[in-house]
Amino acid sequence: MAEKVYDDALTTLQRIKDRMGIDNTNNDTVLTRLVNAASDYIENYCDRHFAHKTYTDELYSIYGERLTFLQLKQMHVTALTSISYRSGTPQTPNWVILALNYAELVEDGEPGLIRIYPGFAPLLYTGVNAIKVTYDAGYLIDFTNAGDKTKHELPGDLSDLCERLVVRWWKRRENGGKQSE
Repeated sequence: MAEKVYDDALTTLQRIKDRMGIDNTNNDTVLTRLVNAASDYIENYCDRHFAHKTYTDELYSIYGERLTFLQLKQMHVTALTSISYRSGTPQTPNWVILALNYAELVEDGEPGLIRIYPGFAPLLYTGVNAIKVTYDAGYLIDFTNAGDKTKHELPGDLSDLCERLVVRWWKRRENGGKQSE
């Protein structure tokens, strides 16, 4: 089976070929690997996943006396589904659902920050793996509809960065192990 570009890659094979002026399929396999590698590299460097996805029961450890804000692991949060706190012990947890009217997304979820309002006993949700959150985050990626912000939300600078990395790696592929004279 032929290799293919990841569904959640930050660019497409055709966009790379257009950028480099390539009109044949001779190097598609190598370019596909480079697109996937560049997408992985950017996501690993940023420590986040950019494609829209549901994150279920992510655990958070809370230290201190009072929690006002909770920074989620992903950004561009589009929906906050549930927040639970552990009232039992780590060995026998009893997860209690926090009513969502006690929490809200800050700045429409773009920074991945949740504000938890007062009135909720702060000592109940401190400790290791004390909070469990389910939410949707990330950008819709549909390059066939690029330019339509309702179907393709990925920022253009991320695609451009991915494409520039692929082009750079492509141009340097034959220099591996060589030294300048």
